[in-house]
Amino acid sequence: MTRTSSSNFTGANSFPKADAATDPFLRQDIQQLAAAVDAHDHTTGKGVVVTTGAGQLPLDVPPTTPSAYDDEFTTGVAGKWTVPLTTAVGTTTSSLSGGWAKIKSSLPSGSVGRGPVGMRQSISAGSFQIMAKLAVLGGGTDARVGLFVARTANTQAHVWGMNRDQNLLVDAIGCASYSESVAWGAYDGYDSSGGGAASGFAVWYRIRYDATLSTLYWDYSTMGLEWVNWGSRASQSQPDRIGFAIYANTAFTFSEAMYAEWFRYLPNATF
Repeated sequence: MTRTSSSNFTGANSFPKADAATDPFLRQDIQQLAAAVDAHDHTTGKGVVVTTGAGQLPLDVPPTTPSAYDDEFTTGVAGKWTVPLTTAVGTTTSSLSGGWAKIKSSLPSGSVGRGPVGMRQSISAGSFQIMAKLAVLGGGTDARVGLFVARTANTQAHVWGMNRDQNLLVDAIGCASYSESVAWGAYDGYDSSGGGAASGFAVWYRIRYDATLSTLYWDYSTMGLEWVNWGSRASQSQPDRIGFAIYANTAFTFSEAMYAEWFRYLPNATF
């Protein structure tokens, strides 16, 4: 007959356990067990450690080492973001329970313009990919809602996300008048859209830039399991701005709201 100690509860949370029915039982055993269970939170020494990402979809699992650009929005929009994307169009951000950020125009619904509404970060040169889990509410006007990349030197921008005008799941659109002080102009002639009707649920979007090939790639996922490539655009200059944008080729009524659960950046263009 032997009495051993718990293996997953250690230190101050350790409690004795019997290895056989004939092992002695002490009344203080219940006290020690109760104290251990009261402190139970699955961290080391307080029960079985939960594997990172358990119960999450593959694309939702956060990186072990986040980049300086990443934001999980668990405590609202971080100070790393410049809000608004352009000072010509006001943008409000707010935090929702469950770790979602809400991005919307500060203008009254019914106002008309191209936008964009959004927020941005500056990045260094090199291949990269940005991705986010997004949902959209409202609209039906000419808005494209999603991620954006831009090059300030030649005022070139691209937005990749949902097309609210035609209710399409995916739309990559180019704009040759990127600005951080005035509204953007019309598209530059590049507009690749489709994918069926826009989902009423969250969708995963990703933009990749291959600096060696000077090419942008558009990826998406409707299930959060793996990425699907929609297309690409070659002969594109190195972007130095990334972020979220609600942009219209003609005009929208600023009624759309974008919701982001997380935003991530990787310094490579691997599919």
